Amino acid sequence: YLCILLPFSLNKSFISPKPIHKSYFIFLTSLFYICLLFTKSKSGLAAVAISLGIYFLIYCLNLFKLHRSFKSFAKAAISPFLLIFTFIIFSLTISNPIKDILFSPPAQTTQLSADPTINITPSEDIRKIVWSGALKLWQKYPVFGTGPETFAYTYYSVRPASHNLTSEWEFLYNKVHNEYLNYLANTGTLGFLSYLLLIFSSIYLFISRRRWELLAAYLSVLVTNFAGFSVVAVSLFFFLLPALCLNPPLSPPPAKLRWLLLTLTLIFSFYAIKLIFSFFLADIALAQSDQEDNQNQYVKSYQYLLKCYQLNPHEPVYLSRLSILSAKLSASYFLEKDPSSASKFATNSIEFSDLALTISPLNINFLKERTQALTYLATIDNQYYSQAIATLRQTALLAPTDAKTFYLLAKFYNAINDFQNTEINYLKAIELKPNYDHAYFDLGLLYFNQKNTIWLKNTLN
Repeated sequence: YLCILLPFSLNKSFISPKPIHKSYFIFLTSLFYICLLFTKSKSGLAAVAISLGIYFLIYCLNLFKLHRSFKSFAKAAISPFLLIFTFIIFSLTISNPIKDILFSPPAQTTQLSADPTINITPSEDIRKIVWSGALKLWQKYPVFGTGPETFAYTYYSVRPASHNLTSEWEFLYNKVHNEYLNYLANTGTLGFLSYLLLIFSSIYLFISRRRWELLAAYLSVLVTNFAGFSVVAVSLFFFLLPALCLNPPLSPPPAKLRWLLLTLTLIFSFYAIKLIFSFFLADIALAQSDQEDNQNQYVKSYQYLLKCYQLNPHEPVYLSRLSILSAKLSASYFLEKDPSSASKFATNSIEFSDLALTISPLNINFLKERTQALTYLATIDNQYYSQAIATLRQTALLAPTDAKTFYLLAKFYNAINDFQNTEINYLKAIELKPNYDHAYFDLGLLYFNQKNTIWLKNTLN
């Protein structure tokens, strides 16, 4: 966002005729740049270096054409060069990635870095793994992709096993962290080429209209999108910047058409506000439900979740959460010797989970949450173990490289005394994640109980 604003304030500082206005915009530009340095964003600083570098180059070339003589040009170019010098001073005095590259900071030993068991993977290494997964998705669905905003569900099917060796191996990735690969995976070649057509058309528009500040702002979006993804503000500017370059209509539409458009806009706006307000109220109720759940107040938590469901009955997240909470209530009533209520909430739990998976059948999180609900229900009846195993086997088909799924499968097989499948799944989890300490330890316990001393020693070592 700061990268987009910087060219505007910079351009204003150059073209403002009054000294007071010029001083104000120079101050604003400096403030934006200082804020950007404090973010320590590598992609943001790279975007500013490229976009402002191009802007300064074009500005100086135009300035030289205007003044012709070098002496006259040098006098006119004092302001931009002073600003560049100021940026350099800020970059060398405030802690940021540029300063760290030029002057390597002294190694600091903290409690975290001193502990060899803590693995914190650099974000750029994780991005490379996720990017390779996005390319595999495009290779599987080259024409239309997997569908808009489906990466969170489809990435598991091609997720490289090397992701298990990172510090974020259990995180859900709903974005590629590269907007271009995001379009390529979600919309295929057709969507990606359309996206590129829009980009090059916009750049052509900026150049033909000589709107260099808009070009610089737009280029900063393109650079930051390479190492991240468009949030709401950035997406808005991606489409708004080309619109700012267009000329307004010469004459307004007829009065009758204006009233029609105004009426339709008001109707749509009121409906959208009502919808957004429903989401807002449901979100508040969800937070209240979580708070009560953390305090083991399951009845109150369940009531808040029902409110969420009533406000937005088509949201599978609420249904999946209701499934878990119903299972908790079922187990609680079973301990209180109330079999009727326990049976009722057990049925509710399965029905809520079925509804969530009907709406979103490929959602790995909902399958894992169904397994969690079945774990609570298994304290009432052991038959739920077999359902949990079936759910995890379905999860393993959708996420064949997810080590946690095979680890949980082994735990459930162990609970029903199927030790052969227990060993197979522990070994599969270790194959996918060679540093999986929990899997090694539990496999060691299995060998200990089986008095298999040879494999026990190897596993624990």
